Amino acid sequence: MAVKNDRNGEPWMKWPEELRNPHNEAFRKEGERLSSAVVFQERMQYLFYRQLKHIKEYAKASGIQIIGDLPFYCAEDSVDVFAAQEQFDLKYTAGMPDGQKWGSPVFNWDVMRNQGYRWWIDRVKFQMQFSDVVRVDHFQGYDSFYAIEKEGDQGSWRQGPGLELFKRLEQEAGWHQLILEDLGVLTDSLKNLVKESGFPGMRILQYAFDPNDPGSYYMPFQYEKNTVVYTGTHDNMTLGEWMKKEPARVERASAYLNSDARHLPESMIKCALGSPADLAVIPMADLLGLKEEGRINDPAGS
Repeated sequence: MAVKNDRNGEPWMKWPEELRNPHNEAFRKEGERLSSAVVFQERMQYLFYRQLKHIKEYAKASGIQIIGDLPFYCAEDSVDVFAAQEQFDLKYTAGMPDGQKWGSPVFNWDVMRNQGYRWWIDRVKFQMQFSDVVRVDHFQGYDSFYAIEKEGDQGSWRQGPGLELFKRLEQEAGWHQLILEDLGVLTDSLKNLVKESGFPGMRILQYAFDPNDPGSYYMPFQYEKNTVVYTGTHDNMTLGEWMKKEPARVERASAYLNSDARHLPESMIKCALGSPADLAVIPMADLLGLKEEGRINDPAGS
């Protein structure tokens, strides 16, 4: 961070070649030159770490559990990638066949496997200090992931590590409560991986009520006990926006829940809370009745 700030925020990929390796002499000398800035970064990160620990301790004393989030991919211009470049295939970026190109490098799973998944073990152990439950982002990527040429548009599906990684995490880090973000392309392989893991997957009420798919995986009558139900996630529209943009689903949801449109968001929240799922998560924007202004993220960038 000291070097990055000294270079006016320039990403590490554009630094002089001798500075792109955190383990060589040139980078060490740059750290010595910027020693005051390095000490500032160390102290700031230490204070943030201590504050997070205090929040966790306060929550525990108050009988509150914290759900943390374990992102799957890392930004290319991140300390994760810079400090462990061999763990990533920097010629490819993650995305989806529908044109989404996320800009995050894909993992080099062969290297990770040969090193006993040490990078992941260290990452998860650190994460477990700050939360009681961890939502594992983009669980599909552990089964298979879509890699796109960084300098082109050619992409292909590749095989992820599967349960092998989670078995290593069990051995090294112990079991932890996990929620699997199993959204996206629901292949039989992914469904089997979720089932074999024993951890709960996610169901999204906004994805239900498709007039062309009355038996949808996301319909409330399909929910199992070992499930976490959301009205919508940070990647979805708020219920208020969904009401305006999905008229066919809104009509079917109103009929299914025996609710008029004016009270449908409240009915969907009650449906989630009253479902067989072990846990229901309601975004604050839905509780407050917000519309477009309450949306957090649009993964398609539209």
